[in-house]
Parts: sequence; structure tokens; C-alpha cells
Amino acid sequence: MAEPNKARPLVSENFLDAPTQRLLAVGLAVFFQARKIWEVLQSYVVTSASQRSWLLLKWGALDALFFLALPLFRIPRLKFSLRVALAQLLMMLCINWAALGDWHIPAGTLRQPLAYIPWLNTDTQISITERKVTLDQVVDASAHLLGQHTVRLSPINTAKLNPQGLSYCLAPHTHNSAFVPIVFNNSQPHVLQYSISPLGDKGPRTYVNLTWNDLKSISSTRTKLMSHTQTPVPVRPRIKLSEADEWDQLDEEEEKPIKHNSDEPALSKTERLAHVRIVQPGVVRLERVLDKAGADFRIRYSEVVVVECPSVGFEPAGDKNLGNRCTGDRVDMSVRARGVAPIELKWGVTIAPKTKYSTRRSGQDFTIRGIEGKEEIEGAPVAQDLIIPLSFSFDSPGRHTFALANLSDAIGNSVNPALPQHSLKPGHQTSDADLTHTRTFDVLSRPSAAFENCQPGKDLQLLKGKEGHLNIIVKAESYDEQDGWGAHISFVPDEPVKADATGVAGMVGKVAERVANALDKTTTPTPWTKFFPAASGSNKIKLPATESGTYTLTRVAGDSCEGVVRSPEVCRVVEVPLPRAEVEVERIHECSGDVGIHTIFTMDGTPPFRIHYTTTDSKGTTKSQERYLGARGELKLQPNKSGTYTYSFDAVSDAYYSEVPLTGPGRTVTQVVHPLASAKFTDANVDTCGESQEIEVALELSGVGPWKVEMQLGSEVMKFDRLKRERETVKVPIPKEVYARGGKVGLDLVSVEDGNGCKRTLSSTQMSVEVRRVKPTARFYSQDGSHRIVVPHESKAELPLRLTGDKPWRIEYRTPGSQQVHKKLLHTANDQLSVKAAGKYEIVSVSDHHCPGTVVPEGAFYHVDWIPLPAVGFAHSAGAFDKEREVIVRPPVCAGEEDYAEVALIGRSPFQVTYSHTDPKSHTEESLFTSLKNITRLAMRTSESGTHTYALQHLVDTTYNNGIRLDTRRTRGLRLEQNVLMRPSARFKSTDRISRCLNTDLNLSHDPGAVLSLTGTPPFTLSVAVRNLAEGETHHTQIVTNDHEWAINVPDYMFRTIGPHQVAIERIRDASQCAELGSASERLLWIDVAETAAIIPLERRVDYCVGDVLNFQLEGTAPWQVGYTFNGKHTSAKSASSRFSRVAAQPGIFRVESIAHQQNYCKTAVRDVEMKIHQLPTARVSDGNRVIEDIREGDQAEIVFKLTGEPPFTFTYQRTELIDPKKKSKTPPKVAETHTVSNVFKNEHSIFSAAEGTWTVTFISDKWCRYPTAAVDSTVPEA
Repeated sequence: MAEPNKARPLVSENFLDAPTQRLLAVGLAVFFQARKIWEVLQSYVVTSASQRSWLLLKWGALDALFFLALPLFRIPRLKFSLRVALAQLLMMLCINWAALGDWHIPAGTLRQPLAYIPWLNTDTQISITERKVTLDQVVDASAHLLGQHTVRLSPINTAKLNPQGLSYCLAPHTHNSAFVPIVFNNSQPHVLQYSISPLGDKGPRTYVNLTWNDLKSISSTRTKLMSHTQTPVPVRPRIKLSEADEWDQLDEEEEKPIKHNSDEPALSKTERLAHVRIVQPGVVRLERVLDKAGADFRIRYSEVVVVECPSVGFEPAGDKNLGNRCTGDRVDMSVRARGVAPIELKWGVTIAPKTKYSTRRSGQDFTIRGIEGKEEIEGAPVAQDLIIPLSFSFDSPGRHTFALANLSDAIGNSVNPALPQHSLKPGHQTSDADLTHTRTFDVLSRPSAAFENCQPGKDLQLLKGKEGHLNIIVKAESYDEQDGWGAHISFVPDEPVKADATGVAGMVGKVAERVANALDKTTTPTPWTKFFPAASGSNKIKLPATESGTYTLTRVAGDSCEGVVRSPEVCRVVEVPLPRAEVEVERIHECSGDVGIHTIFTMDGTPPFRIHYTTTDSKGTTKSQERYLGARGELKLQPNKSGTYTYSFDAVSDAYYSEVPLTGPGRTVTQVVHPLASAKFTDANVDTCGESQEIEVALELSGVGPWKVEMQLGSEVMKFDRLKRERETVKVPIPKEVYARGGKVGLDLVSVEDGNGCKRTLSSTQMSVEVRRVKPTARFYSQDGSHRIVVPHESKAELPLRLTGDKPWRIEYRTPGSQQVHKKLLHTANDQLSVKAAGKYEIVSVSDHHCPGTVVPEGAFYHVDWIPLPAVGFAHSAGAFDKEREVIVRPPVCAGEEDYAEVALIGRSPFQVTYSHTDPKSHTEESLFTSLKNITRLAMRTSESGTHTYALQHLVDTTYNNGIRLDTRRTRGLRLEQNVLMRPSARFKSTDRISRCLNTDLNLSHDPGAVLSLTGTPPFTLSVAVRNLAEGETHHTQIVTNDHEWAINVPDYMFRTIGPHQVAIERIRDASQCAELGSASERLLWIDVAETAAIIPLERRVDYCVGDVLNFQLEGTAPWQVGYTFNGKHTSAKSASSRFSRVAAQPGIFRVESIAHQQNYCKTAVRDVEMKIHQLPTARVSDGNRVIEDIREGDQAEIVFKLTGEPPFTFTYQRTELIDPKKKSKTPPKVAETHTVSNVFKNEHSIFSAAEGTWTVTFISDKWCRYPTAAVDSTVPEA
């Protein structure tokens, strides 16, 4: 079972998540390696070998620190095992050694790969086959000194019992037997003897003899048993060897590293593996091993202890209700173990949460070390039965699984009881079927709860007669759905309080009290305590509150676990009394009778209060209510019409109760009402205009008709009678002084008298009358009196107005060319009229807020004019107009000449014109130019030959900022076309110097570089000058051609002297008569006139060896071309230097045949220059193979040397000491002896030796050649 503390990262994921930790680790590794690469590259430039050794130690330590520390952080996906970390570190140390180590490749043992890449090797030379080679490629060391012969003495036979130093026990899955390995080296055993002594030296030693066939049978049995089990072999520590065990230096060198977690040791090619089967506990000792010849094996690791395998399991629990526990409980368990004491037990607990919101497992691991056994058998490796108590406290809910992870005994054997123990027969399963390695408990969380809707000082209000509307809620803060939960609640009722019948309630209050008492329960409540279970999956319990008193949460419990009572645990419920009201009614009596009632209410309860009452008259019954915030309220009811009215006050409501009936006398009142007369103006203000001398005033009357009304206008009082309708209009004459001058005057209602003769004086009934004698006017305004405005084309114009009167004004006007009248609402006296069309506008009529007005005749009209649009076009001087193509054609010009076309502009400057230009390649681009004048010039583009087209597209002037779009298809003079003529030019295709021989004519038609390229319109006329710089002479000639290319051919000119000559094109003309283009250097060609070439060997010898360099001296003018043959194959080589060298890469005949200047000019035949190249001699030891020969002491080995070449031969051989292939050393093996043999006329030579070592050849020479050469092999002694 994996340990949870190893599963979590060292740095908490709450502080730094796993992806960020991985990013930081990888980034640190990349930074380390980048810094290392930089220092390695820098070390090869500015440091020495000793400083590189320091860098090797430094980076080795840093890499070891990184790769060994990285697993300790336990970062997910970077949590490597120790073996992987060591492998990574070893690979990085190898890379460090390859980059910074002081290593070298011995000469002749490995070819240098870069030497075969010519462009990476600066020591390359050209061979006679015209290939770039190096001397190491030509003279291959591996092809001339081949083979070696190694003589070894036979090694000693050894046998190792338990080579890995593991511990063994009798396991059930192997039929209670142990298979102990034995490794034999260098030979196969014939007879083996081992002994077994009982543990603790209690009994005689038993000896067992086995043959090689017996060992093979045991190995076969072991393979069959192991194939039926999947139990991995535990890691076992090495057993300490006794001082009596023998130790051999050769065996130590041949020891291989063991493979952990495996019984199979690593074997070399000379080792064999066998096993002995042990079926009883004891000390096994390997006594003797013999081979077929009867020779003894040297024995190592002679003893191993075999005991019973340990076993462990939980003892059966006596408690049947073992499965469920509660948080905070403690559990005690017993573990039965058997093994060699002291033993070590590893166990752990895994906690799996049961909530759906968390699925992450957690756990703890524990280790109990040093569990001692019985004192009487201490010191002897005998298995004992032990009882180990375990105790654990449950702190969190969830499924707790206890597992026994591992049991280790004193010998080093360990067992994981979680893995299956298979065997071949059912009878060989675990001995105690009642023992298990796991035990599981379901830990339930304890419930906790409190009242939800109750707080200290805030009691719940219980209304009388509404028991089902109040619930007390108990809410669980935590509980386990598997366990359920419930609440124990106790109730203590309040003491009954006797109602006080006295006070403000009066008779109505007593009636309300009797109604409330009738609603109460007839029985007196008694205290109680009850249990209320919660519904499945619910965290709340609703308890209906039917009685006032104190409810206490005394206990919370689940089916299995006792719970916790949280605060608040007390909830008080109080009963709210019914509201009451006293009603006092007074009649309101005025003039001729009752006009209404005045009511006073005195209320008891929880405000706000509402009084519900009904009013009944001839039209029916109307329900109404009044709201009061205090305990006292007033209400006046005065109808505005006569009749019989009945008022009934029915119920009262407060903050808790609604419409509690009111009882008792005085709550219903009936009266006949005669309302007082009343009058008022319908409008508060009246405006009058025109010539009328009366004001029409609207009145609204109430009461009993007909009515008489008195009004006062200024100081005059007027009477109006016989008004029969409730809404009347009377005409009031305007006073003369007000009518004459106009203005405001106040009109007041003085009194009103109804049909019963009841007169009533009125107050605060007034209206304002304004009399107007001035009419509003309207006119257009013009500062200069012209009543005219000029605006851009189709732009909006603002026509100024002047208005008199009161806002707002409504005017009517006509637009140009139409008799239709338009209306406009204006709000200011200086407002403007917005129009868009050009023409004459006329104001028809005007009216203000009160009266219609007049239009001033002088300002009734206004004129709107438009500014003319600008125009642009090419002037007549720009060119001739082509009617067919509708384009202006401008005269052609030569490329590069300046040219301008005039453009005419109409409008208000400055102008901005946008035009498009299309070049001969049909590429169009837009440009613009600005002008302050009405005539401007447009620069033509003449840099590129061909047809150019210009089109004017857009025009902007001062008035029209947005500009106008020009249509070239409808408007003439907007497109212009011009043809730009190409200038002639000439240039040579190549400026390389050309070589010619003396006494030849100037004809370069076959030379591709001596071609003159011509551009322009043919025919072309060329003026050619040929200059002899050595003599200072110049030859002139004229050439006419119709082609665009001319190969230089001046047949009337001969090269009479050697030295540089120059061909220059002085002038060129074509059909366009345009001046030529191009620089003088592009029309210039150099010709070198040379004499005959020659080649001379630098050495006066004929015989050469492969690898030698053939050197020659070249005479004449560079470059040269040398023709030669090698083994009948002709080759032509070029040389820019006067020193001509070729490496003899193959044997054969080398002969120089010709020498010439470049391109075979001035070629000369060569005779009597011939060399013979000989192959290098070869020496082979043992036919060029690597032979290893094992001999016994006293025997001799024959070493055969085979020589290839032309005798006589001379060769040198040497013997080196043997080296251990397991030990890697930078230094070469030590040379034991060296000999030189000369005057050998045969191709084979033999020597005999009984010494141990390796024979190789270091030098060979024949009649012509030697290898290595004298410069390399200068230290070889002469024979």
C-alpha cells in the first residue's frame, strides 16, 4: 500500500499547484543546462585543460544535487524512483565527461569522421583523381597494420553460495521450501556437498551431496513453482559474512552488481546459476564443489540462514457490531504475528470521504519497530507467535480501512499480506483462515443542530386562532445521511394572565375580549418532552407551534451516534392579543341641518391600525377604511349631496390581526344630510383678446339649487341669480379702464345662496383675467435688407425670424415652386427656419400662445441661392484630343526627361485634386496635388518607358470641403495619355577577364561572356574602341546591328603583343534618337594576351609511394589547365597558382600530357614527365583478426605474421600486458617487449611464446615504401 505522505508534494498544492511546480523544475533544469553549454563553449576559447577539469567537478556536483533532490519534492509526474534518478545522473555525468573530460582517442584506433568532410577539414589536398582528400584517408592505418594475438592463462574455478547476500525463508507458495542460489564461475560442477545445522545449534549437522543433474532438476522444480505465483520476492538485505569466509581478489573483480527485487543474480558469460532446495529451518553451509577433473572450486559466501517466513493478520473481532463508529470514538484491535523476533510491523489507515463533494482519499502510515519475543529463545532465529495491540481514534467521518502493509523479521524476511499467496495445492494456503490483513469501519459524523428562526430577545409571535401558521424550525448544521438524525424538544407553557377589563377599551373592548376568549382552547396546556425525527435527506425539522411558552432543544441524536446541541437552543413563543377599538361619534350641524359626522377612535393592539366602515345612501353601500399609525384617530364624513346616510364601523385591524369585528352600541349612525351651498371657478386664469367687452366665466356649483352668486371684479360687485345647473357659464363685463388699456384684473367669488335660502360666504376663491390688445407678428430678418442668403450646393440654410407675442408660435409658410403650406412650431422670438431647396420662401400666417397675429409685409419673403460647383480639366496645351478614344494624347518623350501638363481649375482656391496614374504594367495608384492658382502644372512620370495614363477623379476647393467626384466617362478633358520612349543602353553579360593567345584575331563569338546586350529600338549603331594598354594604341571601328545581342567580332584587329587589352563601347544610337543610358564600366571588357605555358617537376625521381605528394612548377600566365593520365584515364585540372600538387592516392602510372592557359588557350604538349606510384606494404597478425588464445602453464602459443608487398621486408612487433576489460583506463597498456626483424624475403613469419600478453605490429617496410613514414616512425630502432 502506497504511503500517502509520499503521494503529496513536499510543497503544498494550496501554496503552489502541481503544474507550476513542474514548470519551475523543468525551467531550472533548462537554465542549468544552458549555463553549462555556455561555460563549455567558453572553456575551449579562454581556459586551459586544468580549468576544464574544475568545470567538470563543478557541474558534476550541481547535476548530482539536482537529480537527487528532485524526487524529494515529490512533484507529480516528476516523482522518479531512486534507480531512475541514478540513471539520469549517470547519463548527465557521461555527457559532462565527453564535453569537459581530459580524454583522447589513441592514434590509429579510430578514424576521425570530420576528416572525411572536405569543407570541414582545412588539411585537405587534391589527389590524382581530382578529389579532395587528406593524408589520413589515403594512408589508412587500419589497412596496413592489422590484427592482434592475445595469450591468456586459464582462470580459477569459483563457487558462490547466495551471491546477492539475501535472506531466505520457508514460504507456503513454494511448498514450505526455500531455493538458495549458487553461482559457478569458469567451469561446470560435477559434485556438490552442503550441510544443514538446526537453528540455535540444537541437533547434529546433516550433509547432502548433489550432482549436476540433481541441480538441474531442482531448478526445473523451482521454475514450475514460481510460475504459479504472482507474489513478488521482497527486498532482502545482504547477510554479513563471517570472518572465516575466504575472499579472493580475482573473484572481487568478477563480481557483478545485483538486481534488487529479484532472486536472479546478474551473470557474466563464464558464470552458471543453480539452486539447492531447503525444506527445514537451519544454517546452510556449502562444504565442497568438484569439477569433472576432480579439481576443487574456490568457495565464497559459504553460509546462509533459512527460517520460517513471517505471517501476520488481524485477530477475529468479538464485537458483532463492528462496522459503524462515530467521530471521536476509539477502537482497539489485536494483530497476530509470527516470525523471528524482534519484528517490525508497518500498518496504515486509508480514509475515504463519503460526501459527494469530496472524493479525495487521505490516510496515515505507522511503523512499530523492535517488537520483542519470549526471553527464553532470544538470540536464536526461531519463529514465535506474538500478539500486537493497535489503537486508533476516529477524528473524521468516512470509511476507515486499516491494512497491514508489511511484516519484517530479524533475519530480513518481509511479507506483504495484501498480496495473494498461491500454491499448487489447496492445502498449502494460509494456515489460519480467520486472519485477515484488512479491517474496515464506517465512521459516521455526529449530528449537530439548533433553532433556525429563533434568536435571544426575538420571540416568535403566535396569533390566536391560527395555530397552523407558525412553525419552529430545527436546522442541522451537520449530520450523516447514513445515520439520520432527530431532535428531543421540551416545552414549558407560560403562566396564564388574566385580562384587564378596565381601561380605554370600554364596552367595545369587553366585547372583543369575549370573542378572543371564545377562540382559546378549553384545556390548560401542560409541559411535555417529545422526539421529532427528521425526514430522510432533510436537514430541517418543522415543529408546529400551537401554544405559547418556552421550547428547549435538549438533545440531538442519530440512529447510531449521539449529537451536539448548538446555540440557540431555546425558543420563546408568545401569544399576541386581539386588537380593540372604542368609537365616539359626534354630529356636525350647520345652517339648516346636519351636514356630516365627526368620529374619534381609541385603539389597543400593535400599530399600524386600520378602521373598516361602510357608508349606505340612496345609491347603495360603499366599503372604506382609514389607516392610523397611533392609538388615537379622527374621521370626518361630510357628503356633498342631500340625502339619508347610514355609517357603520365594522372591524379593526393591526399589524398581526386582520378585520377583528367591533361590537357594542354607537358603532352605527344614521342621519339626513343637507349639504351647504358651494361655488368655485372651473379655470384659475382666463385670457381674452380681440374686441369683445365681456368675459365668459365657468362656475361649478354644489348644494340645493337654484343658486345665487355674488362676484367682485375690481371694485365692482355683481350679482347673478337663477343659476339652476351645477355647471354654469356667466358673462362678466370688462371694466372700461381695463378694456381701454388691457392688462390683468382679479375676479373673486363673494358668496353663494342655495334654494333653501341658506347663504354662505366664500373665501380663497379667485381667478385672474388678462385682457390683451396687442396682436403677435412675424417676419424674416435681414441685416442688409436684401433678405437673401447664398449657401453651397444642396446645403441646409438657416433663415432668421423675428417674432412678437407669447411663446410658443405657430407659423405657416410656402416653399419655392409649390403652393402647399407648411407648418412650424417655434419657441424663441429669434428662432430660425431650416430649409434645403433654393428659391423664394414666404410666411403666410402666425399665431402665439393666446391670439392669432399678422405677418409684416416687408419681411414676408426670403431668397436662397446656391454657390456654383468647382470644375477641373486638362488645358488645351496638354495635348490633342482623340475623339474615338475620348482621351487627350500628349506628345511622346524620352525616358528620364522632365515633362509637365497644364491643368485648368474653376472655383475658390486653394484646390486639391486627386488623380490616378496607370503605368505600362497596368498598375494603378492614386495621388493628389494642391494648387492656389486656376492654372497649374502636373508632372509627367517618365522614369519607365511605355504608355502612361492620367485620370482626374476628385476635386476639393474652399467652399466644397467634401469635394466632388469626377466622371471621366461623361466629362471630356479628364483623361490624358503619353508614350515614354525607351533610351538605348548596352552592357556586357560578364565583366570577367578573357584570355587570348598571341597572334590571334579579335573574334570572341564563341565566348559566352563576350556578348553585348542591347536595349532600345533597333537598328543600333555602335562605336567600338580596342585599346592596347601596353603599347598605348587605340583602334576605332563602327558596327551596325538589328539584334539585341552582339558577340564581339573585329576580324581586322590582331593581338601583336602580350599584356592587357581593352574593348570599349564609346557610343550607341537607336531609332528613337534618345541619348543612351548606362555606365562606362558596364560597356568595358578586358582581354589578357598571354604567351605559351610550361610545367616542370620539382623532384628528380620516378618511384613514389601511396601518400606522397607530386609537386610541379607552372610557367606562363595564370590560370593554367594541366592535362594528365593516370592508369590510362585522361584528366584535365585547373590551377590558379604556379605550384601544382597532387596526392598519390592509388598505385599506378602518372603521366603529364599537356599544359595550357585557362579555356585551353595556348595549349602545349608535354613529354618525358612520368611517375610510378607503389602500394604501401601491409603486415597482418593472425590473418588480421583479433585472436584470444588460452593456454595452460608450460604451453606455448604460435604467433604468425603475414607480410604483403615487394621483399625484402623489415617489421617491428611488440607485446603489451593484459588489461582488465572491466576496468576502464585512459592510459594505454604497458609495453612489455619490442623486437625488429629485417631482411625477410618470405611473406610469412612465425614466433613462439609462453608469456601472457597481446602481440601487435607497429612498423612495416618493403623494397620501395614503409609504414608509418619516416617522419611518423622516427623512433623505431633499426634492425
